[in-house]
Parts: sequence; C-alpha cells; structure tokens
Amino acid sequence: MTRDRIVRALVELLEDDEIDQISMAALARAANVAERTIFRHFPTRADLISAAGEWISANIFRLIPSSGPEDLSNGFRQACAQFDKHPRLAHAIAVSRVGRTARSEFRKQFIELSRDVLAPLTSGLSEKERRRAEAVVTYLDNVLAWHTLREEFGMSGQEVADTIQWAMDLVFDHLRRTAPDAGRTGES
Repeated sequence: MTRDRIVRALVELLEDDEIDQISMAALARAANVAERTIFRHFPTRADLISAAGEWISANIFRLIPSSGPEDLSNGFRQACAQFDKHPRLAHAIAVSRVGRTARSEFRKQFIELSRDVLAPLTSGLSEKERRRAEAVVTYLDNVLAWHTLREEFGMSGQEVADTIQWAMDLVFDHLRRTAPDAGRTGES
C-alpha cells in the first residue's frame, strides 16, 4: 500500500510539474511518508520512475486491444481522449525522461500487437515493405503524434485523432491495393 501511495503521489505531482522539478521531500509530503520510506521502496530515482511508468501504463494510458487495422485508429482515438483528460501527464510521457521510461515496455507490447493486427495486410509484402508499413502505423499511433499535432498545429485531441485516422486509412488502403495477399486470411 505504501509503495502504491508513493507512486500515485508521484503521478499526481507529474500532472503539475516536470519530473526534475519534483524533490523527494515534496514527494514524501504528497505521499504522507518519510523520505527514507521512499528510498526503502525505491532505492534509486530510476526505480521510482520505472514504477511510475508501469503504473501510468496500467492505469491511465492503457494498451487498447485491437483485432483489425481499423481498431488501431479507433484505439488511438480512445487514447487521445485519455491524453486530453491528462494533458500535462501526456506531455510528460511524450517528452520527458520519465516518459521514455514509461513508454518503453508499453511500446514494445504495442508494436507486437500492431504487427499481429497488420499481418493480414502485410503478409504478402517483402520483409522491407512489411517492416516499413508496421513502422509507419506504430509511429502514427503514439503520444508523440498527439503532442506534436497539438503543440505545432494547435489541434484539439479530436482533430489529432481524425488526422491520424486519415493517415492510417491511407496506409491501410495502399496496403490493400498493393499487397498480393492483403485481406485474405485463412487462405493457402
């Protein structure tokens, strides 16, 4: 319980401050524990950041199951709604060191999920083309896309979701037109 309270307090503080601006004293006050208690549960700052990243991925910005290509863009739309509910936290996840840590395992899982979901569209492609298609789709479906389009183009989360869905649909349509086996699942 204490460990979870410390992680939750850090996540709440990340809603308002950058990770480097959060002192252990401030975290201890927010979690209502002594600083030494934090270090007992998290011997290093990296351990604390890693635990916060895992908690964020499990409780706020979850991996959304997908069974087909269109589910990926719908999942991104759902993610954008969550990013809009927690914009400072999404910003931290997108651009900070804690964000890279938080995204690391999540992105590995997401890439595997995307690869499986895209397989019906990419199975007939060369290795290079398959890898390129997977890379583009997983790059588009990313908190960094939400952050960049909001910051650089002033888009709302809804506009970001619409834009990413449009781009993904272009990729999916191209794959359906050009991949020899696209869309033919279960055939030999």
